[in-house]
Amino acid sequence: MDRWLAEHRKNEAEAERKRRTRLEARLSEAERWIEFIRAAITEQSANRLGLLLHFYRRGPNDDRFDISSRSIVPLGKLTPAFLVACKEDVLYEFEQSRAAA
Repeated sequence: MDRWLAEHRKNEAEAERKRRTRLEARLSEAERWIEFIRAAITEQSANRLGLLLHFYRRGPNDDRFDISSRSIVPLGKLTPAFLVACKEDVLYEFEQSRAAA
């Protein structure tokens, strides 16, 4: 029983380490997206930039989907954690806050 518990704890620790590594990679990728979004809006004089997350089950030509909702997000609220938590088929529209525009 002690050996089983030790092995179980080891497996749990390894699974947690892998989960943290994946999350860190996703947060790092989210930072790059944030840089792009901010640059597109502030440097390119765009009013708004939309982002939609969709996982194709078949292919772009064969997989129809509906936008389930729309969310307007001020640039000040844009964080890596926010991007990582984005839901599929929601249109997120990032915009510069009206006070900063």
